[in-house]
Amino acid sequence: MPEHFKRKLIIGLIVLLIALPLLLVKVRRGERTFFKRLVALCCWLALALDCGAWVILLLLHLGVVELEWRGWYAPVI
Repeated sequence: MPEHFKRKLIIGLIVLLIALPLLLVKVRRGERTFFKRLVALCCWLALALDCGAWVILLLLHLGVVELEWRGWYAPVI
């Protein structure tokens, strides 16, 4: 994986890891409406995807999984 891509990915994942729980706390306050429940569900799903991405990055770093970057848009596992 190219270094510039890895750096941007890690920065984005850190921002999500900080912003999503803060948004969840804000949404949980006050009266529960359908919109607030929908936003909370989307935040939980995004947080689960973020944690999954951290696991994949950890596996890449440990050498358990390898990616082959062929110059196209998506790497090959």
